[in-house]
Amino acid sequence: MGNAFPKKMKAQILCVGLDNSGKSTIINTLKPTKEQLKELNPTVGFQAEQFTFNSILFTVFDMSGQNRYRSLWEYYFDVCFGSHNCKKNF
Repeated sequence: MGNAFPKKMKAQILCVGLDNSGKSTIINTLKPTKEQLKELNPTVGFQAEQFTFNSILFTVFDMSGQNRYRSLWEYYFDVCFGSHNCKKNF
């Protein structure tokens, strides 16, 4: 007999990109309205966020885009399901 309560799907996402490219804004937009921040500050180091979107439990690592923190990015690639690179186009 099957499980009446299937496991919630989980995803770990790494969000990397240059400073001020919109990484934190994209993550904030995906969060439920009641959890969204009204004002965002530049990320220092990294922020780990966890929220549910479309019945999927997301753990998102929002990596600072500042040059001095970019060396941290590689340490998070192996724990993530996917990654998104935010890039400004001029």
